[in-house]
Amino acid sequence: MLLLALLATVVKLILAATTFGTNDVHYWIAFAAGAKEFGPVGMYVNPEYGSAPYNHAPLTGHMLVWLNWLDSVTGKGIPFLIRMIPSVADTVTAVVIFELVRQERPVKVAAVCAILAAWGPVMLIVSGFHGNTDPLMMMFALLAVLLATKGWFGWSGVSAALALSVKLIPVIILPLLIVVAIRAGWKAVARLAAGGALVFLVLWVPVLWGHGQQFMASVVGYKGIGVREWGIYQFALWAELDEGVKTAFVDHGRFVVLALAAFASAWFVWRRPGAVVPATGLAFAGFLLFSSAFSMQYLVWPALAVYLVSPWLGALFNVAAGAFAISVYNSWNGDLHLWQWNEGRAHMFEPRHFVFMVIAWVTLAMLVTSGVAGQFRTRSGGVQPGGKANAGTAAPSGHMIGVSS
Repeated sequence: MLLLALLATVVKLILAATTFGTNDVHYWIAFAAGAKEFGPVGMYVNPEYGSAPYNHAPLTGHMLVWLNWLDSVTGKGIPFLIRMIPSVADTVTAVVIFELVRQERPVKVAAVCAILAAWGPVMLIVSGFHGNTDPLMMMFALLAVLLATKGWFGWSGVSAALALSVKLIPVIILPLLIVVAIRAGWKAVARLAAGGALVFLVLWVPVLWGHGQQFMASVVGYKGIGVREWGIYQFALWAELDEGVKTAFVDHGRFVVLALAAFASAWFVWRRPGAVVPATGLAFAGFLLFSSAFSMQYLVWPALAVYLVSPWLGALFNVAAGAFAISVYNSWNGDLHLWQWNEGRAHMFEPRHFVFMVIAWVTLAMLVTSGVAGQFRTRSGGVQPGGKANAGTAAPSGHMIGVSS
């Protein structure tokens, strides 16, 4: 399994080394120049770098400083280096997915899920070609959940805080992690909080202290790009709903979606401690399903998380999302095939792209619906952090919780 995951990373690195990427890479070049001029904290004073708003969480600036140094040493350039990070992160994520899935299912199924996660078309395209940090964010977020299930709450807090320091989306798993820690005892809660606080002090306090207003406006207040060609918002456009309804969905509705994803997944775990793995998958899948914001790299969130809910429906979604992604990126590359890509210039979707979008969205809706229904069908009990089983639900056949293999 690990060998195949590493091979997928090699393929992504080759893709990164032989292409430029999308227009996002131009933004990253500008951001890297800003980090060099202003430093990782001072960047927030200047909200615009070229045509791109700097709307990234605090770890990103430090990553850019490191990439600038690496570029000066190796001469590999920001276009390659900004895609090297997510490509390498995907290998760690594959191992994390294996460890999480095998808490619920047989080892062979977990291995297949990990391999599919590493080789999924969405991951190949976003990590190896697109150029953004969503795969890195997902690595830290899923690792935080795994560490919590192992009882390593201090490190779980560190990993969760690092995920939030890449992008704010992993806030949806914080209630879930808190519930897991509460069930393990107040010392676990204290360790989880201490781990997160350490990262907060190092990365967040300097930014909030020096440039809190700019940070809140450009990062916390970010609503996504103006083009929202996905799911419910796009359906509302087609239905020609009142502009006030659509505006409310973007302005306030996004917080409702976030709260539902966060607290529904936490409630599943409160109801049944063994629901940690599928509840994590449902949090990310459900959030994008109902999201009012969309960019193609956001497909990474469910592309990885769906395997925690259902290996089979997860694979189906990845096929649908992969077809959607290939169709769009082929178009962005001048209708060239994958092996001919060099620089993708984003533009609005064409009718054929919307066909693939709807199929991907419906497939994701099927998975979320099935996953939620499964949580209501399952009895209370299950596998607790550290591998302890409650009465009421036995460990899956053919799998021993907490035993390496």
